[in-house]
Amino acid sequence: MYRITVFVFMAALLCLSVASAAEAQPRNNRGDAHPPQRSLPSSNRRIDHNGNTYFYSAGRFYRQHNGLYGKAPVF
Repeated sequence: MYRITVFVFMAALLCLSVASAAEAQPRNNRGDAHPPQRSLPSSNRRIDHNGNTYFYSAGRFYRQHNGLYGKAPVF
């Protein structure tokens, strides 16, 4: 009986660890879940602040660098 209980407990722990790893989002080399994009959504707003230009769309701030738009501050 003890062996079965230990086996079931270990199997449950293994299932939980695999499930949490499967839910993790892939990240690029900057640690950001969203890679830079070539264009912004059409409903963006331009914001100038302290000499920097940012773009805001759908709850996210973007910044342009080398022709790509990334989550601010990415660059």
